[in-house]
Amino acid sequence: MFVTNIIANIFTSGDRITPSLFYQFLGKNKTEVALDTYTFCEVLGPVEGNKQLRRHWDAWLTEDIVRELALSDHVDTFRLPVGDWSFAPYGPYVGCTDGSVEYIDQLLDWADEYGIKVLFDIHAMKGKLPTQRSPYFRVSLKSLNVRFPKWFR
Repeated sequence: MFVTNIIANIFTSGDRITPSLFYQFLGKNKTEVALDTYTFCEVLGPVEGNKQLRRHWDAWLTEDIVRELALSDHVDTFRLPVGDWSFAPYGPYVGCTDGSVEYIDQLLDWADEYGIKVLFDIHAMKGKLPTQRSPYFRVSLKSLNVRFPKWFR
């Protein structure tokens, strides 16, 4: 069995991770270019950013894909990286990432239904340097100081 990163790009995006979200910024000037979820939300704003992210979430991983992976006998675990902004939006994430917790909850329900384990990865946190997100960096979930959904407690 293998751990799959197929869902890795659903809640933490970047121009090299999910390029299809970022093609629209080709040829733009520096202030109009997005390279990650933060700048995606910053450039597009909460309404357009959320509209595009919801379209991405709806298409990136569906129940049919989860079922197919479970039945393949090749995948038994998903790695699900999320940013802290999914639980407590700040800055440009406010409004832009609305609905992400509901999508996370749906993915966890599908995984449970089809017997797939989920490795929940707090992939990015406010004020943490990229080097601190290495596998050797451990963070207490209580330090996030946010109210987590019931499935996360």
